[in-house]
Amino acid sequence: MQFESSSSEEVTDDDLDSQVWNEIESVSDAKFQEDDGIIEKVTPTSKDNIINPIDCYRHFIIDEIISLMVHETNRYAQQHFQSQELSKQSKTLQWKPTTREEMLKFLGIMPREASNATAKKVKTFCSDCDKFFCLECFNDKHYAME
Repeated sequence: MQFESSSSEEVTDDDLDSQVWNEIESVSDAKFQEDDGIIEKVTPTSKDNIINPIDCYRHFIIDEIISLMVHETNRYAQQHFQSQELSKQSKTLQWKPTTREEMLKFLGIMPREASNATAKKVKTFCSDCDKFFCLECFNDKHYAME
């Protein structure tokens, strides 16, 4: 995929280096008029009726999305397995279709892991499967429009 600029002006590195940065005065004195906080009704799931972060998360990541993620994960895995020649010793053969419960657990640990991920921790996610399988699964190019 190639991107083309619609701008008729080309800016070179020399032009950028020669520009002087100045402070810009804000021209808007508009005040935000809406109430802050959650507008949608989020249903608490705890016994004490307190809205927890998971309640807000599940308000957006609904069961239909979880089901779609499970379905597409399993479909992608099948496509991957069918396109590869696997040896009898391949750990990939031990793979089992993912479930809704596994997906919820996976989504539960991802924000925490993402907040302090290092290359070593990413390697841990992929340590017991094909070395590049996780990279292929979560590759942005896989989801890019062609």
